[in-house]
Amino acid sequence: MPASFPTDYKVAELNIQRTAAMDERDNKFTDFRDLTTRLRSLVRGVYGPDSTQYAQVGGTRKSDRKPRAKKAKG
Repeated sequence: MPASFPTDYKVAELNIQRTAAMDERDNKFTDFRDLTTRLRSLVRGVYGPDSTQYAQVGGTRKSDRKPRAKKAKG
């Protein structure tokens, strides 16, 4: 079984590289999501929550939201 030790070492090293690459990818996605949220907040602040510009950057316009259903008194 000593012949498999170099192969095991190589597999372990590749798993470490894969994990590092996945962590880097996840960090980039998180950064992108944060920038998107900040952009939407900026557009909402400048143009308002019911503007077409806010909808263009992916926000849901205030007038497009459904009103809450009223609960029956009982």
